[in-house]
Amino acid sequence: MKVTIALVLVMCIIACDSDRAAQSKLDVQAERRVRIGVEYPHILYTHCGIDDTRFNRRNWEAHPPPGLRGPNPPPGWDNHTVNTAEGTMVLINPNLARFTNTATGEQVDFTPMPRGKELSLCW
Repeated sequence: MKVTIALVLVMCIIACDSDRAAQSKLDVQAERRVRIGVEYPHILYTHCGIDDTRFNRRNWEAHPPPGLRGPNPPPGWDNHTVNTAEGTMVLINPNLARFTNTATGEQVDFTPMPRGKELSLCW
């Protein structure tokens, strides 16, 4: 029983890490300074809800509206296979970015995380 629980936990950690890797890969492909007002394709990690993301060489924390808050992805925000939502990210100003979910049209604002703060890794 303990071995089964440990195996499930390890598989979950690996899955979460690989989902973050997919998000990071997209950001690495866009490792250039983005321009204010221009939409860029973005994959948002949603496994444990809408918490944070990496964009324009920075970590950002989410400020979702009340209907999109919670420990799980909101309906329409998780494709159930890779725990991500596809959409676009636009830099509104140097300290505000906005993600638009392609599937739902809903938006979430992000502000820069303090330097040194890491993206969350949910369990």
